[in-house]
Amino acid sequence: PTPSWTPTRTWTPTNTPGSTSTFTPTSSITPTAASLLPDIFYVSQNTMRPSHGPVSIYVQYPSAPGEYRLNIYNTAGELIKNLDSRYLYASIAQSYLWNGTNKYGDVCASGVYILSLQEPFDRKTKRILLIR
Repeated sequence: PTPSWTPTRTWTPTNTPGSTSTFTPTSSITPTAASLLPDIFYVSQNTMRPSHGPVSIYVQYPSAPGEYRLNIYNTAGELIKNLDSRYLYASIAQSYLWNGTNKYGDVCASGVYILSLQEPFDRKTKRILLIR
């Protein structure tokens, strides 16, 4: 989050000679968190035919720092492919393509595949049905 500054009107007591106290209006600046980017995990299609082109994946995450990973698993929980893995120091807005191949470049079999997104403070999943 990027801090923004919000003016806050307060009343400050002012002591005057004698027994009277008065209150003087003052303004102070208070930092408030403002996120410039919404949290997005978007997959262009949930049914994929590699002959029609790759599936497009878009991730936008406003918070940092922390571990960030985008992996593809099969339904048995085996890692098929890592699309991204890094430590975030700032917000991210990134596009990815998956063409239905595994980490060795081999063509994956027809079936359901799970996109797993690990962000510093959240985890999200999406499913894709791959049809050969």
